[in-house]
Amino acid sequence: MADEEEQVYIGARVPKRISTILKEICQKRGEDVADFIRKNLYIQLAEMGYLTDEDKKALGIKVEKLKTEKE
Repeated sequence: MADEEEQVYIGARVPKRISTILKEICQKRGEDVADFIRKNLYIQLAEMGYLTDEDKKALGIKVEKLKTEKE
């Protein structure tokens, strides 16, 4: 999520039905389709453990610290 990183374009094909749903959701939310897809991609990466705790916090994902105490 660092803004200073080089940006690259990634395209993806989806069925027309999915495109229609995305556009409808985004119109109702007042956001761009690209922003919606980007945000959800980041959320998936965070949940899979690929993003930093700082990035997760920026997305509103709870960051739980692992216990370091031995039981």
